[in-house]
Amino acid sequence: MQNNRINDHDIVAERLTSLSQDEFLHLGAGGLSYIKPIVSTNGDVLQYSLHSASGKLMAAEDSIALLKAIAAQNGMMPMMVQ
Repeated sequence: MQNNRINDHDIVAERLTSLSQDEFLHLGAGGLSYIKPIVSTNGDVLQYSLHSASGKLMAAEDSIALLKAIAAQNGMMPMMVQ
């Protein structure tokens, strides 16, 4: 079973490295969204932003829960990024 996982990992890694920049930008488009902190120059989190898979800003709010709801209303699965 372990060998199959390694082989699967190698196949996925090979496919990902062969994507064009445009294909990579649209990876997960239509299904994924990203929530990330908006940080001040001194490191304080000011708000959180919601982005589509292609990186387009969709919303900025104080509440992660609200951004998750916005993502869900748009049929997207939100992922947290740092």
